[in-house]
Amino acid sequence: MDIKRMGALRPVALAVWVALVAPGAVLAQQAAEPKEDKKNAVDLERIVITASPTTAVSTMRSSVSVSTTTVEQIQASQAQSAAEALRSIPGIRSESSGGEGNSNITARGLPISAGGARYVQLQENGLPIMIFGDIAFATSDMFLRVDNSLDQMQVVRGGSASTAATNSPGAVVNYITKTGADRGGSVGVSFGLGFDQQRIDLDYSSGLSKDGSSYHVGGHFRQGKGAHPSDVKGENGGQIQASYSQAFAGGSFRIYGKFLDDSTPTLLPVPVKVVGGKIVELPGIDPRKYTPYGSNWPTDPVLNKDNSISQTNVNNGLTVRNTAIGAEVAFSLGDGWKVEDRVRLSEISGRFTGIFPRGDLEAGTFTIQSGPQKGQKWTGTAAGVASFNTALMLSTGVSRRN
Repeated sequence: MDIKRMGALRPVALAVWVALVAPGAVLAQQAAEPKEDKKNAVDLERIVITASPTTAVSTMRSSVSVSTTTVEQIQASQAQSAAEALRSIPGIRSESSGGEGNSNITARGLPISAGGARYVQLQENGLPIMIFGDIAFATSDMFLRVDNSLDQMQVVRGGSASTAATNSPGAVVNYITKTGADRGGSVGVSFGLGFDQQRIDLDYSSGLSKDGSSYHVGGHFRQGKGAHPSDVKGENGGQIQASYSQAFAGGSFRIYGKFLDDSTPTLLPVPVKVVGGKIVELPGIDPRKYTPYGSNWPTDPVLNKDNSISQTNVNNGLTVRNTAIGAEVAFSLGDGWKVEDRVRLSEISGRFTGIFPRGDLEAGTFTIQSGPQKGQKWTGTAAGVASFNTALMLSTGVSRRN
């Protein structure tokens, strides 16, 4: 597993969101039981379960620095990824370095890594997505997607975070999915505005039954060329999540599953030149829109660990797969004693492919190596590139917390 990440500019993608951030749009369908909103302006009664020595403590009563964000607040912020959702959290720095996934994340007062989150642990339902957050070319946020299956995001900064989890002296970020206790659902369709993207989101919660059971199912699917113009579809895939919960006297248990299979373009640095100490665009290369990917790229030969050769399409970008099943149980023993146990079995794999510019611009006559003009001579200015092509082999792991 050979992995490392470089920084890149990620454009702000504008989209027409139907049903997701515009619930009143004509294509949206929303079904929910009417209920009184008892939340106050700062939501101090929301229960905190992340990186704390005690369970089920409210924000008001918690002694740690905690922030909670709902999926509605994330959608309102126009966050396009799990890492971008963190930009609204005080004390957390999150910067895109290669597209959707593999972002750089840190907490106030700690250095930021060249790739990943060295001092911040990302969790899903109270268990780490990956034990180490800065494995080169394979970081925790790559294997996480934000859609309507998310209920809330809890961030605990400092304090007990460093003692409650590994790789977390700065913060613990916990993405908590819905249990289905609040009845309702949504169907959302979105289209890219000024770029090619189509996406559908589905979400349904059964509501809490008389016997204390509930279920939830949701996910999304998308495809398109992405925010930068190209003649290949760099976005393709989605995820589905489902859970079943049962409450009983003095406790509850929950089982859930997730399947993520997604590909997104890798957005790495763009060739520019420096004139008088200022960055200047190259003719025909707008850093805000440029992409090196296209159908004319030849396949990239890769030497495998068994010394065999395989061919890889560099247009595949960030390709990730995450299959997980989990369970959690909590119950009271009386006299203030509580037992809580969480376990998850997951399989993750992926590939990072991308084009990275290197060296100075060079004027000369070159031979075109691929495409309809292959073999022809071309005179002009060119820049060398490096092809990043790394694979994260299939990894199976068990996470447990009690």
